[in-house]
Amino acid sequence: MNKLFKIIYIFTLILMFLPAFAFYIGNRSYRVLFIAMIIFFVLFILFNFKYFINNLLKLTKFKTFKTLLIFLAYIIISTIFIVINGIYKPINALSYVIQFVFFYVLPSFLLSAFFVPKLFKINSFIKFLLSAYFLIFVFGLFEFAGKLYHIDFIISIQQFLANERVFSIGLKEYTRLSSVFAEPGWLGYFIFINFPIIYACSLSKVKFFENKYINMLIKKSLIPLAWFNIIFTLSPIWLIACIVQLLFVIKKSIIKCICNLKIVIPLAVIVISIMWFLVNFVFKSETSQLDRILNTVNVKSFDTFVIAEPSLASRVVSYINAIRLFNEHPILGIGIDNSANMLVDKFRTSPVPLTTENLYKYKKSFISGKMEHNTAILYRLLCETGIIGMVLFYIFMFTNLMTLRKIKNKLVNQRVLVFSNGIDGAIIAIIISSIYDSFLIPYLWFFMGIITSICVYHTKQLKLQKRGDHE
Repeated sequence: MNKLFKIIYIFTLILMFLPAFAFYIGNRSYRVLFIAMIIFFVLFILFNFKYFINNLLKLTKFKTFKTLLIFLAYIIISTIFIVINGIYKPINALSYVIQFVFFYVLPSFLLSAFFVPKLFKINSFIKFLLSAYFLIFVFGLFEFAGKLYHIDFIISIQQFLANERVFSIGLKEYTRLSSVFAEPGWLGYFIFINFPIIYACSLSKVKFFENKYINMLIKKSLIPLAWFNIIFTLSPIWLIACIVQLLFVIKKSIIKCICNLKIVIPLAVIVISIMWFLVNFVFKSETSQLDRILNTVNVKSFDTFVIAEPSLASRVVSYINAIRLFNEHPILGIGIDNSANMLVDKFRTSPVPLTTENLYKYKKSFISGKMEHNTAILYRLLCETGIIGMVLFYIFMFTNLMTLRKIKNKLVNQRVLVFSNGIDGAIIAIIISSIYDSFLIPYLWFFMGIITSICVYHTKQLKLQKRGDHE
């Protein structure tokens, strides 16, 4: 039975990296990830109910899990008051809260917090993550070749693995990489938040894989593969973000190079060559990516910005209207997942001009009654959970960060220590990116659960050490 659970568990973990893989019944899509998680948890609880409850209670000793439970409890309690005040329809509120708490956040979080290292040894888990990054980026290479040489087979695989979001592929989208994700922005976000882990593991001397050839292949290729993928997403925001992130990683080396004139000149030649390559072979195309970057960092007029950089402008319009909604319900918000229902009117009276994308989604809302909008974690939390919910969420995030920093230097296992250093940077990346995006939300909760699993691992190691000292 344990082998069966392990197989289902590993299959579910794989699906965590395929967030847009779904099947359709009628006009509705159903993500395979959520179905796999539900099946896994139902089977595990049925056959291991007492074990599950006992060990779940043990998790409440950790601050990382406690703060999450407080946040989720607030979501449930605040929704009751919002329903009483007539802001949220009772049936919709009940449906969305159950989905968010019990089918979305907790399963994703417990998939790593509870089951690592119970079903998966933490060293094996680290190897699994590094392998997943490697395969995602390698598939990005194949996708690039498929789109460059019009190989329909490769393009079909990419569309199959990311089939939840169906969009028309014109020349602009056709040339951009998205790997196993639904769109290039998802891939850019994924790389940005995982880059600190990739840097930490790839640049360390620690051996993560027993086979020296596999270890060398993955460690040597992860960074260049990730950069290849981020460059050819042709996403100016994520490229700029990753460049800034890199500067922080290599800041000590930069200072040393500046002090050494022998290194400065060849380094300058290399940097200029790379910039020349980017301008001439990557951004100088029909997509006018160079113009997009310049407009992104040099905003003069919002009206011209809407025309020059419609993708980012669509987000800004959504953020502004979400804040308008928050201003009307600042304490408790309007209820989790209720923004799509209540933003229709805000877009109708938007104080800033709507982009073509905003207008298209606004017209669709006449039929569905819901406003599809680009969202970011910060603005969604503000309008849906109010200032209290937003504060509780960031308390949860910073509790994880502080807890990890408190224990990571006490870790004896070098693999876990190096990995923890990477997670430290990744949490900061998630917090920073929360003002811009909210892609891969199941992965976010899954990722935060990893920190609790490290705490569990550390606690077990301390107990073993104490037993050894007594003996």
